[in-house]
Amino acid sequence: MVTQPRIRIDTYSRQVFVHDIPVRLRAQEWNLLEALLPGKAISGDELAIALAGKVTPRSRGLVRVNVQRIRRVLGWDCIATLHSFGYRFDG
Repeated sequence: MVTQPRIRIDTYSRQVFVHDIPVRLRAQEWNLLEALLPGKAISGDELAIALAGKVTPRSRGLVRVNVQRIRRVLGWDCIATLHSFGYRFDG
């Protein structure tokens, strides 16, 4: 379970709550969020592998699209973009 002031993520049941309201994430969005949860910086290529099993232009695009979708649902500041590296979950 990950708890932030406005976001609660239950990894056991694969549920996300924003201000205690359940929100739905697609499977790829959940997989990307789960990869980011430890709170450490993770490269775009590592996320591409987590989503698609390999690094290709398509899998890198999947990362960008899914990060954008998660930001729309959880808030634009929940995932930080680390220039020339990747992303970090800031909750």
